[in-house]
Amino acid sequence: KAVDTVLNMARCGISGVDQCEALTTMDEIDKHRYAGILPGLLASLVLAMGVAATVLAWDHSRQRERSLVENAFLAETDRMVAVIERQLDAYAVVMRGLQGFFHGSSQVEYREFLAYSRALQATSDVAGLQGIAWVELVRREELAAHRSRIRSQLPVDYDIHPDSDGDIIAPIVYIEPLAGDNLAALGLDIYQAPTARAAADLARDSGDIVITAPIILVQDQLRDPTPSFVMYLPVYAGGAVPDTVAARRAQTIGFVDVPFRVVDLMEGLRPGINPMIDLDIHDGEPAGFET
Repeated sequence: KAVDTVLNMARCGISGVDQCEALTTMDEIDKHRYAGILPGLLASLVLAMGVAATVLAWDHSRQRERSLVENAFLAETDRMVAVIERQLDAYAVVMRGLQGFFHGSSQVEYREFLAYSRALQATSDVAGLQGIAWVELVRREELAAHRSRIRSQLPVDYDIHPDSDGDIIAPIVYIEPLAGDNLAALGLDIYQAPTARAAADLARDSGDIVITAPIILVQDQLRDPTPSFVMYLPVYAGGAVPDTVAARRAQTIGFVDVPFRVVDLMEGLRPGINPMIDLDIHDGEPAGFET
């Protein structure tokens, strides 16, 4: 305290003891005021640091939880895509089996097609499959003989529709099951449907299965239309896939034709799809899609 007094006197000079005592009193008041404020400041600082730590911990936890949810979602979508791909692979197996059947025969009649397709039990065992069909390429000059031959084999009326003036006609001559909605597809010239022809011609040139863009099946033209697809696989004279595109075009005798409705496909896959996830199927990248 003596030191403080000396310092105060040094500050005050010769202004007098009373004034120095007043300054000393103010210093004491300031010390007490700061001493009272300091614990509050420290408490506030500790509280702020605690809140900041809590926020950081919460944010880390939230990011970790979000990462876990995103990883689970991606894993589930990958699984769903695999389920759909397996189903389409099952269609492909059926188609390649029928292709081999045609390749191994000089000419397949309806009763043989019926026996083989029923042995496969594909329309009952493979989810979403609307039917199995055979499309035969017919030259215009052979059309009369073609009609006579097919009509003699089928248990139902057969005619080609719609009318065409093309040199090559591509009617569906066999389809199983030959009943119900599929009767409307019998005799359909797929070359009169641009979407179907584009896919069939691409299959012919590539030697592999090609799927159409979304279409409305002829089976559904008298009901509420629903998005559908058709898969085509070419059959060549001689069996093997020719080496060149020109040779493939010259030796194509027809197509294995497998139509399916998307709604039937997804209904058949429902047990394997997570009901908590909404699934949209697009032909190509959907409008407004962002990665």
